[in-house]
Amino acid sequence: MSTGIFCNALRGVIVGNPFPKKCSCGTRFYSRPEYLEGTSPNKRKPLFDYKVNEKFVVKEFRDCFRCGFTMMVRIKDRRDQSEAGDKRRQYYMELYDKYMQEGLSHFEAREQTLELVRATM
Repeated sequence: MSTGIFCNALRGVIVGNPFPKKCSCGTRFYSRPEYLEGTSPNKRKPLFDYKVNEKFVVKEFRDCFRCGFTMMVRIKDRRDQSEAGDKRRQYYMELYDKYMQEGLSHFEAREQTLELVRATM
């Protein structure tokens, strides 16, 4: 039996098999495509990631079209664990730290760092 469903949007695997997923209004989502069609990303908190046993896990929050209720699906392994992914993260941290030392805010440093990393790697 499969332990997860591939998530195209986030390059990850949904933890377990949350389908069918039931909303508080009674709407049932029997598959990932059905869930994506019947919900929209939560604008206040679309994603939340955290670390569990040295692996990153992402909670994806979506709102039901019928009633607006927020539902959540956990996704694991969203990060590129290859050598190239490790190099990108290392490069990101070096640039980010440099921008922070120059006095940029977190958001400015993050934006500039992502722009450079995406353009060069």
